[in-house]
Amino acid sequence: MIACGYNHLLMLRQDGNVFAIGDNEFGQITGSLALSYETLIDTGLGNIKLITSGWDHCLVLTNSNKLYSWGHNSNGQLGLGDKIDRRMPSLVSFKNDLINNPIRSIAAGAFHSLFSLKDGQIFGFGYQAGISIDETVPKKIPLENVQNVTCKNNLDFSLAFVDSSQYYVWGKDENSFWSQPQKLNGQLKSFADASAMIFKYPMTYGLTSTIDVFESNCPLLNRSINQLLNNPKNYDFEFIIGDKRIKTCKSFLKSASTYFLRMFFRNWRHKDSVTIEYYSYDIFYSYIRMLHDGYIRIDINNIAELIDLAHFYDDKQLMEYCQTFIHKNLTQHSINSLIPLIINYKLDGFNDDLYHFIAEKTLPKFCNNLQMADENTINHFLNWFYYEQTFF
Repeated sequence: MIACGYNHLLMLRQDGNVFAIGDNEFGQITGSLALSYETLIDTGLGNIKLITSGWDHCLVLTNSNKLYSWGHNSNGQLGLGDKIDRRMPSLVSFKNDLINNPIRSIAAGAFHSLFSLKDGQIFGFGYQAGISIDETVPKKIPLENVQNVTCKNNLDFSLAFVDSSQYYVWGKDENSFWSQPQKLNGQLKSFADASAMIFKYPMTYGLTSTIDVFESNCPLLNRSINQLLNNPKNYDFEFIIGDKRIKTCKSFLKSASTYFLRMFFRNWRHKDSVTIEYYSYDIFYSYIRMLHDGYIRIDINNIAELIDLAHFYDDKQLMEYCQTFIHKNLTQHSINSLIPLIINYKLDGFNDDLYHFIAEKTLPKFCNNLQMADENTINHFLNWFYYEQTFF
């Protein structure tokens, strides 16, 4: 993950460590150097899952739900209770147990910062025109059921996505001023659509899909075992996918997978390579690597292939990871992709999730649409309902 500021950027590595590069006038890449455009600076932060950069300030969120900030603080945009710049990451504290829910997303504008909670609340600090002037500690913004929030690193307005269908704006640009969050009209499909209504220059918001990282609890052992993967000096078996090869050891595969144990005593007993035809190289490599180091990344784009692989290779650990991902990410936007997986692979434990989703999201919209339907549509529905009563 990369977060760009005005003259600097942050980089989040897969292991959760954060690095920075660029100008350092206000401490935005940490440390005492004036700048560093050729060498990455290790910020010393680890266990990080989200990063963002404003004009000259930065925020990160840890996997344990702690928020850190540093850099320029002329308007209180670091949320630390003052306007003093910081050259090292500082923990943002919350008064009077203000925040009692996990933080879902973070964002940074020119001179303000935002974060939203899993329960749909949103908070901000710094200069937010109309909402707060140089607020130095987190202040609640009057919006509920917020799904996501964003702002651009050199502008003073912010956007929020609410109730899975509505976009709101507040702050100011060169032509407009919104003293309170204001709903944007129209059938908007993205933050880019929303920004196009209020700003004359086109903007793209790179909101990545959710990526869950799963790993085992033995990092030292995993690092040692990982040396067996793709080691040209120590292998006796290859998987061939297209024009690529994955080198590994039979003895390890037999110990790591009951499927491979069976195959090496049967079909593959006298083979030193096997061609994989039904999975892409990236997916199969990520699975073989998981067997070696216990680490795998799952997102909405690879979940279908990974769950099929887990089913085919009878890998209970990978199947558990996939089911955990589905539990966490079953939303209105993902349901069309995830429900077929639940049905086709007969996954257990999703009845409550589906019931709540249908009761809270689907049925109200269905009833509203039925109320607005014409007579012909209602007659078609009644006929369908009559002939499909056995479904109920």
